[in-house]
Amino acid sequence: MRLALLFALLCSVAYGLTISHHVSAQAIDAPAKISALIPDTQRPAEHHGSTVLAGYAPDRATGPDKPVRATPAQQFDVAAASGNGTIPVYSTLPLNANAAGIERVVIVVHGESRNAKSNWSSTVDAAKMAAVTGTTLIVGPQFLVPQDIAAQRLPASVLRWKMHDWSRGLPAVSPISVSGFEVLDHLLDHFADRTRYPDLRTVVLVGHSAGAQLVQRYTAVGHGEQALTALGIHTRYVVVEPSSFLYFDNLRPSAAGGFKALDSSACPGATQWRYGLDNAPPYVSGQSAQAVEATYAARDVVYLAGTADNDPDHSELDRSCAGELQGSDRLSRSVSYMKYMRMRHPTNLHQRLVLVPGADHDSKHVLANSCSLPVLFSDSHEFPCASKP
Repeated sequence: MRLALLFALLCSVAYGLTISHHVSAQAIDAPAKISALIPDTQRPAEHHGSTVLAGYAPDRATGPDKPVRATPAQQFDVAAASGNGTIPVYSTLPLNANAAGIERVVIVVHGESRNAKSNWSSTVDAAKMAAVTGTTLIVGPQFLVPQDIAAQRLPASVLRWKMHDWSRGLPAVSPISVSGFEVLDHLLDHFADRTRYPDLRTVVLVGHSAGAQLVQRYTAVGHGEQALTALGIHTRYVVVEPSSFLYFDNLRPSAAGGFKALDSSACPGATQWRYGLDNAPPYVSGQSAQAVEATYAARDVVYLAGTADNDPDHSELDRSCAGELQGSDRLSRSVSYMKYMRMRHPTNLHQRLVLVPGADHDSKHVLANSCSLPVLFSDSHEFPCASKP
């Protein structure tokens, strides 16, 4: 039975890696052109060589306005000048254990529904598909809001934010005033410990949906990578289907192709944080716009998007004026942002766009997928499903 399952998995992965999924981001300038250039955008992912585990059904009972239905028992300590707090984490190993033999840590941040278990489980399934569970630690922090604390009867020490603030890098409301960025700082600093992680080579920070918004901004302004780099540990950032991106100037995608300067009077919020750097939160203070962009452009970033995540009416899509200026849907926004970065940094850019054929806005479909495995579990910068420059 195990041999049969292994054979089926290898066939699926091999099939997925032999299909040409290369789509030119340079050629995709307007949302209307995307469906023409990416074939079969509505077809289920498994028909394109991807693997979606049998019997999987997304949790339709979750939503941003509903309290979470589960929290992990493990708590990660966050110590700050203002005091101490904790954040729940799912982890394939206890974080206080000696982790000799662990070569890669993948930290996955959930979406607006705070469904950390679903995103973490999707990543664990992906590690099983890649046969790297013995050397890979999967961690899923859970950012909570007050209604979650009440519903799960969690102690006062657990951090909680206003509904959307955690993904925007804004301070928690209790018990201490720390941002989601500072939590990520503490997590990365935890893994910069050769006593506990003597064999660690790579840390991959992944965010899906609202979690991708947090991770994408953190990639630009975060401080946690430095301690890892000093120990020879590489950091990769994987931005999966966010509703919006941080832009570094007033250019936005043009429906006619390319980019054009936005009309700030028609959409005053378009250059405000989190769409731009104006009025950024306290964590960002002291960082110039030039320094932030230079840091971001130098980092190893992979934008991961499903070709079926192209619904302009998705219930959790940012439909604000500032959001709409970035594109009509998540897929077009990811494609345009990759083009934007290539335009601004035509040389020495360590960033890629990887398109997962048939995957929609579901972490299982876009993470536990043959196109995504090299992104999460290899150190290569070349990916079979990457778009062409």
